[in-house]
Amino acid sequence: MNYSTTNLSSASECDALLGLANKDKENLLYRRSNLNYRKSQVVATSVDFEADYAEVVSDLQSLTNALLTFPEGKRKEEMITDKMALEVKLRVMNEKKDNYGIIGILQREYDLAVIDESIAETDAFIAAIDTRKAQLVA
Repeated sequence: MNYSTTNLSSASECDALLGLANKDKENLLYRRSNLNYRKSQVVATSVDFEADYAEVVSDLQSLTNALLTFPEGKRKEEMITDKMALEVKLRVMNEKKDNYGIIGILQREYDLAVIDESIAETDAFIAAIDTRKAQLVA
């Protein structure tokens, strides 16, 4: 972006802007570091989460099918209780699915890309201010 740095009339104005821009860049770098860490945690967790999710779905399907043919009695009541517990677990996992797995990874990657663009633009802003400051000092 072209910044209207020609409106700056003193090196002290440049220094003030450089201080703000460097602070912004520092914050962006910190956020990027945190996002990289969170992404690595999601990647590490997603494999286990996807395997657990598939296991719960499979167990629930098996139990549902078994209940259709099982005779009435205490064991069937226990199986119904087990099925309800699996349904609750699956519901909770569905709520967490956005934070873990491929969706969570892609969200973190997008957030990182946005921050990287912001860092690049902040660097361009700093360079423009530095250039104007050099012109004013010369």
